Amino acid sequence: MGAKTYNLLRSLIAPAKPADKTIEEITRTLKNHLNPAPLVIAERFRFHKRNQAKTETVSEYIADLRRLAEHCQFGEGLSDALRDRFVCGLHNESTQKRLLTEERLTLRRAVDIVVSVETAARDATELQVAKKSSERVRICGDFKWMESAQLDQHNVNMLAEAQEFVLTRRADIVRALCCSGSSEHLESVLDVLLSREQLTWEDHLNVLVPGRPIHTSTRRLLDLVCCKGAEMCAHLVTALKLVLPESKLEEGISGVSEERAGECMIPTRSLVTQRAKLVLELRDSLGGLLDVLVTTGHFTSADVEAVKLPIKTPSQQVRALLDHVQVKGESAAEVVLQYAQQQRICTTLRNESEPRVPEEVYRYQKKLSSSVLAQSSFVDTYGGRSVMCLDDIYTEGQLELPPDKSETSPGHLSLEDIVGVVGTRNTEADTVLLSGDAGTELNRCQVRETEHLKNPVGLQLDHNYVGDVGVEQLLPCLHMCQSLYLRHNNISDEGICKVIMKGILCENFQKIALFNNNLTDKCMKSFSELLKRKTNFLSLRLGNNNITAEGAKQLAEGLGQNHSLQYLGLWGNTIGDTGARALACALENSKCLVWLSLVGNSVGSAGACALANVIKNCPSLEELWLTDNCITLSGAESLTEALQHNPRMKSVWLRNNHLSEKDKEQLAKQEPRLLF
Repeated sequence: MGAKTYNLLRSLIAPAKPADKTIEEITRTLKNHLNPAPLVIAERFRFHKRNQAKTETVSEYIADLRRLAEHCQFGEGLSDALRDRFVCGLHNESTQKRLLTEERLTLRRAVDIVVSVETAARDATELQVAKKSSERVRICGDFKWMESAQLDQHNVNMLAEAQEFVLTRRADIVRALCCSGSSEHLESVLDVLLSREQLTWEDHLNVLVPGRPIHTSTRRLLDLVCCKGAEMCAHLVTALKLVLPESKLEEGISGVSEERAGECMIPTRSLVTQRAKLVLELRDSLGGLLDVLVTTGHFTSADVEAVKLPIKTPSQQVRALLDHVQVKGESAAEVVLQYAQQQRICTTLRNESEPRVPEEVYRYQKKLSSSVLAQSSFVDTYGGRSVMCLDDIYTEGQLELPPDKSETSPGHLSLEDIVGVVGTRNTEADTVLLSGDAGTELNRCQVRETEHLKNPVGLQLDHNYVGDVGVEQLLPCLHMCQSLYLRHNNISDEGICKVIMKGILCENFQKIALFNNNLTDKCMKSFSELLKRKTNFLSLRLGNNNITAEGAKQLAEGLGQNHSLQYLGLWGNTIGDTGARALACALENSKCLVWLSLVGNSVGSAGACALANVIKNCPSLEELWLTDNCITLSGAESLTEALQHNPRMKSVWLRNNHLSEKDKEQLAKQEPRLLF
């Protein structure tokens, strides 16, 4: 070595001499000084300070984040750390806010969304550059382009008239958009405004907040429209005319056409500009379109499941599909547009050959379908029999005419001729459905409707926001209730404990579903008591509440003494490994449990190993859902081994756990009932 290096070495090992050290010790000393190991805290500091530069592409940004994470020692949490820093460091705030609304966001999904937004923005910029350079002003209503920068007096008057209409008829607009009890009209108006570039995606998300009452969202839209000015008011009037063609609001609406000139030829762009029309056209043929997208390789089975969530109406499913296709790119968008064109041709031919249905019957069928369909799939599958959904039963059946009307021409029948003035009570009904924003208006009149029934019924109150006050009003009719569905109702521990205590005394009470409420560990003792004392209780679903490991332990006390429960759902809570072990200990000797869901509960391999004993020792178990947890290879191997002891078991779902692609491939070969 040179003199400089030798002097450095003497300084580093003083008072020892270089001759007293081995070559390995000398090499290690110099290496530690000249090339020290990176400090984890310093590397992580640099990683978490990294933001996307304004001129930096998404690909460059994520590549540099991966480089900075190399010495951060994130281990199995690397993907989550990259996702969090990627989202927090984006310079585009609107895209960042959109990502923050995504449930179960992964790094790959986040990158795909941002890349698609970046690509769309670049394409839009190129398109604008290609347009004529002359100043153009959009005229609301007929959407014609004018070369002049000045609007004539007629257009000024039209804008002023539209603004005055929105301000003075606010209550009428709210009533018209909310009268059906569903959010379909509001969402359709938002589709029109979004497709005509009058709302940004951020505006859309701020208006349509999940869980918010429809009336509140409608008023939020009107506030936003008024803030944007007269031109925006004119666009809203146009949207109202498109969505509510028979509404009395038409009397105050100035004439505007329904078509927009100059449709963009870029497929993904066309999905936005034609969004409102596509939702209407595709909602009755969604299954066929999904099959085409899967066949062409644009959609996976996971994409199909995300679109066809049973809690969504057909229109909401189409909107979810269009959002997915935007991320997939131009070829997928082209497939959707071609399919929609084919459906238009088929619909035209079918309309020409089929007799026209009386308008009264059509309106009745459409309203009933919208009211029932949003929750019908859930009602039908709680008992495990996915045979026919309520929408098919109640809205697609044929009408049998009364004898005194059988000679009347169908074209001259009114709705009263078909269903009567007073209506008919069905004493054989098995489900009572109350839809819309019932709130605390669940009064004696509604409860009294169950008094004439001969047999116990299922009471369907999903998405009604009844709260603790409203749920107490169910107590008088609970003796006639076999199953109670209270998903998304803002119910707390205090309200549900009263229902459970009354339900323990009711022989017919066998099922309850409480997804998306405000339940915590405090009410688990009541559920435990229910399981101990009810020998015929079948189904308990407590998904997406605030239940921790402590609540799971309390629930396990009741499960250990119960010999009837078939369905247990606790997805979307935080029970962790401790809670999973407590439940597994209580359930491993069950002879009746068929279905168990612990999706999204931070369950790791320790919890998976405990649940493996349930698979081994519970002969009735058919499905175990462990998606979106923290299970590693050791936990998955325990589940694989347990499946060899239970031939009745149909599937164990392990999607989105801490398993590499190689691990998944190896496990799937060993046990095909493991689903990734």
